[in-house]
Amino acid sequence: WDTSSASEDGLDELKSDRARFCSAAHKQLAADVSDRYASAPTLLEPLRAAKEGLAAGEYKQAFVPLALPEALSLHVEHSLLWWDPLRLCAPPPDSPAEGDGGSVGSSQLPVSWGPRRPVAEVQLEHFEWFEALSGFTELQGDDDPDAELVPQLVQRCVFPEVARRLRDCWDVASSGQSQC
Repeated sequence: WDTSSASEDGLDELKSDRARFCSAAHKQLAADVSDRYASAPTLLEPLRAAKEGLAAGEYKQAFVPLALPEALSLHVEHSLLWWDPLRLCAPPPDSPAEGDGGSVGSSQLPVSWGPRRPVAEVQLEHFEWFEALSGFTELQGDDDPDAELVPQLVQRCVFPEVARRLRDCWDVASSGQSQC
């Protein structure tokens, strides 16, 4: 049986390191980015206007659908830094976090890792970019030139991250990690 405490097995240190890493990564990657380009939803606003305002076919002829996966992959990959689907550092979504009135132990996760809160849910719908991109790809119905944008981004950004986490992080013996 496991008799080690969170501090003995390095869990507290892992949580602290993860928070510092996310803060440092955000500072290097996005801290000086204008608010107009800092998130996928704000980046999509002018593209939505162009998509709705251009004559039929002009949007596609401008190669916007071909450029979007490259332009948006940075936002998706950046957001995955805060994703903890195996709950290695983040508490389960229904447990009280620090500052929520629950009991706070030494192994409790800080409310945020740098500028964002951790995402412990498995479903991609919990990311800010998912709903914005889903709505954007449905503007022109079944014939939308961006219809494959979300699947392309998931294949390009999320699948490799899931494979890495399964290979390097997943504890097969952990019932909590296996229920995700």
